[in-house]
Amino acid sequence: MNQNNTHRQSRTDAVPFYSKNYKPSKLVNLDAIASRRSEAEPDTIVCPVDFTNPYSVYQALRRRIFKQDRYLRDLSMFFYNHSRGIRQTMLVTGPSGCGKTEALRCLREMSDTEIKICDGSLVSKQSYKGDYKVTDMIKAETARPIIVIDEFDKILMTEKCTDIPIQGELLKIVEGGTIQVTGEGNEKQDVDTSKMSFVLIGSFQQFEQQQCDENKCSGLGFGAVAATPKPFENELTLEELVKSAGLFPELAGRITCLTSVEPFGKEDFEALVFNESTSPLLKIEDSYGYKLKISKSELKQLADDAYDEGLGVRGLTNKLVNMLNRQIFRDFQSGKERGIIEDMLWCNEPF
Repeated sequence: MNQNNTHRQSRTDAVPFYSKNYKPSKLVNLDAIASRRSEAEPDTIVCPVDFTNPYSVYQALRRRIFKQDRYLRDLSMFFYNHSRGIRQTMLVTGPSGCGKTEALRCLREMSDTEIKICDGSLVSKQSYKGDYKVTDMIKAETARPIIVIDEFDKILMTEKCTDIPIQGELLKIVEGGTIQVTGEGNEKQDVDTSKMSFVLIGSFQQFEQQQCDENKCSGLGFGAVAATPKPFENELTLEELVKSAGLFPELAGRITCLTSVEPFGKEDFEALVFNESTSPLLKIEDSYGYKLKISKSELKQLADDAYDEGLGVRGLTNKLVNMLNRQIFRDFQSGKERGIIEDMLWCNEPF
């Protein structure tokens, strides 16, 4: 009985907001962060984020990430559970440029929780050449960070091509325990991963294409057209990833949540660029403090091109940034360097 009470007390310490006296450590006014639009509308209602409420986190992410409802729900619960002291490992799949990593960047900006985003494509095994080791990913500033391993699918591809078992080292970290890392001056340090949560992110584009090629059906009958499945039409399963993509069964067994993002259709890109809160154009203009001179028809064409090229929101954003950079240079060249956003909220052509 006493042991149970002791255990219950330790869990209460790990989950401080179960207490009636608990107050959130940080409330974020997204409207203050977001943009000039809210500044131009002083009556805008303030929308703080209550990190003790997963639905509040979800709503905050919805204001910054376009579409991806299921992923944002899963991520909100993941973040909520991590805040309660429940460590987890989430695997996120889906096409590039659709918000997988961006949602975690948003969480990092909004909260006090340390969220460290690592590039999995740079990781090399401990005893092999390379400056970035698996253990480097767990060098954190706090004891309870969220470690995000982006490009996780590249690790699986590297193992297939080189027979370097990086997943074995990842497994030790994800299991939770004391891991020895090399600190400054080559000093050995012990890091406890038992309070860390992990997010593994990958598009698995090559695997998706392989699956489509294998499942392609030839048409039956004269004049029949072969059925060609498209990548990301069906959700990946852990069983498929273990069987065909090289995911270690032991590591798959530690994944507590498998979620995915949806691919964007052409109509999604068009809706995105005109969205008042998640448009990359709005974010770029806010960042630069500069107004991009672009018509509605030109913006729609950019969205269509982004869909056709398959580069996702990242590709669309890069196009807009390059356009704005060229415009800024021309404005300075012509002596019109003050293209600053003042009275215009959006494009030259009214929507």
